Amino acid sequence: MDVTRLEQAVTPATRCILPVHLYGQAVDMAPLLQLAANRNIHVVEDCAQAAGALYQGKRVGSFGDIGTFSFYPTKVLGAYGDAGMTVTNRPELKERLRRLRFYGMEGGYYSEEEGYNSRLDEVQAAILRLQLPELDEEVRGRAKLAAIYDEGLRGVGDVALPVVRDGRTHQWYLYTIRTGLRDALMEHLAAAGIETRINYPTPIHLMRGYRFLGYGEGSLPVTERLAGEILSLPMYPQLPESHGERVIEAIRGFFQGH
Repeated sequence: MDVTRLEQAVTPATRCILPVHLYGQAVDMAPLLQLAANRNIHVVEDCAQAAGALYQGKRVGSFGDIGTFSFYPTKVLGAYGDAGMTVTNRPELKERLRRLRFYGMEGGYYSEEEGYNSRLDEVQAAILRLQLPELDEEVRGRAKLAAIYDEGLRGVGDVALPVVRDGRTHQWYLYTIRTGLRDALMEHLAAAGIETRINYPTPIHLMRGYRFLGYGEGSLPVTERLAGEILSLPMYPQLPESHGERVIEAIRGFFQGH
């Protein structure tokens, strides 16, 4: 989302703005929140990849009307099974969210509205409570690896490295580079026994399941271009530094041949 062009995208039909704190770094929230307040539009933060990240000294998820988190096992803060959380500081939303997660019920076997079976499993909640105090230490491990990648890959080929924006921290859920030779580089790394991922290969608006929205190819040109360039390198706090150096060496070797 280009915050500077957000106002052009808002229409009378806009129900909410949904900033995605992608890969672990916060969206520039100040202008977004100002626009939302001026236009009386709700803000729902997607914090799935950025649990614990800071924007101007405050944690993501505390800016909008609602913040949503994923605790899928691969996330920065992960459970041992699928899990998630929704947060809000608005009492009326809190009560409705509690109701919606349990069949729309407030008490007994009577639904006040259509709801879901979306309760967090108690075992996963217990695991997350134990892991939460370790979150910042885990992120420090990720940041250390990110710094190794930064140092080793700066100026290599046409590689564009991730940037930590002013007034923000980065949780380094992913370390995602960009290159015009993405597919060839990915193949080269795979041959060297190094697994990489494309997060994400196909923009949502081009998927068959969302064609009904009416956004064809060319509707979001920046998104479409980036989808052909992004490549996520190995990233988790327990990855040995020597493995990170091996990734760098393999990438350097690829670009020396191009």
